[in-house]
Amino acid sequence: MFYGATPSIFEKTKMLRQNMTKQESTLWEELRSNKVLGLRFKPQHLINTFIADFYCHKMKLVIEIDGNSHRALNAAEYDEGREVEMQKLGISTLRFTNQQVDDSLGEVVRKIESSCIKIRKKKKLELNQPSTPTKPWPGLKGEADSTKDTSPLQGVGGDNSLGNG
Repeated sequence: MFYGATPSIFEKTKMLRQNMTKQESTLWEELRSNKVLGLRFKPQHLINTFIADFYCHKMKLVIEIDGNSHRALNAAEYDEGREVEMQKLGISTLRFTNQQVDDSLGEVVRKIESSCIKIRKKKKLELNQPSTPTKPWPGLKGEADSTKDTSPLQGVGGDNSLGNG
């Protein structure tokens, strides 16, 4: 999915991967090594000409961590246009703020899990549970229970079909 990507954007992607923000690094520790529902997430992944903070190809899900740069006047417009382009590719976006990652990391991870379960049901995909989870997944007692999003934390923006908009 590197349509139109230039060598310089590949270099920027590499640089961003090596210099993640504190919040990106914190969330990456929770996503790496297939820790979330056995799914593979990639950090600072190039999609078309955009760089996603995290991307799961199987779920066609982008996770964005919005820091101070997203508060700029034209940033909201840029993010919205970017999400439209992602949707054209069949990719959903889930957004969180730096503060949400700092203050409620467990809730952020549960929201990601919940969104992946909803996508899986919608697309009838199989999820592979990791053989040795690093920690329990609260609220994931069974299929019926896990589809309810009782979390007070909501992602910011994104695809309304995931119930986070």
